[in-house]
Amino acid sequence: MPFSACADDLTGPVNLGNPGELTMIELAETVLELTGSRSALAHEASSQDDPKQRQPDIGAVTVYRMR
Repeated sequence: MPFSACADDLTGPVNLGNPGELTMIELAETVLELTGSRSALAHEASSQDDPKQRQPDIGAVTVYRMR
């Protein structure tokens, strides 16, 4: 749905994330599988302030039925 078709009162950023959890390793492995790549995965340490778990609020998307 183009953003121009959204309600006029929708302002500011809209999170288009997914409320379901997926680890970075799961995402990386899926990309490798879907692309047929044989690239090696590199594991790097997270920064100390990096949240261990993220769950975006997609409330605006569901309110305006942008799913």
